[in-house]
Amino acid sequence: MKRLGIDIGSTTIKTVVLDEQGNIIHKRYERHRSSITSSLILLVNEITDLYNDEEIYINITGSAGLLLADHTKVQFTQEVLASTFALRHHYEDVDVCIELGGEDA
Repeated sequence: MKRLGIDIGSTTIKTVVLDEQGNIIHKRYERHRSSITSSLILLVNEITDLYNDEEIYINITGSAGLLLADHTKVQFTQEVLASTFALRHHYEDVDVCIELGGEDA
């Protein structure tokens, strides 16, 4: 099963689709210009067009993602935890990671 990650932040929406082996097969980075819903619909429609007949597991993260995840009953992972999981999976010797969101940068 493919996996779709959606990161909805204060200024951007990022999407990534992973294949069954965890390889990135599609990714997008878009500024939403405070139009989160319409920007997300465009990105999800693009992914739907590419992988229409395939089952995809979805996980949402980001400062603006919690409300959407609750409303749609999609899995939500807090972004610092998501970053930690990814770093531990790919780089076993990392001691420190600094994450700056759009509103902090």
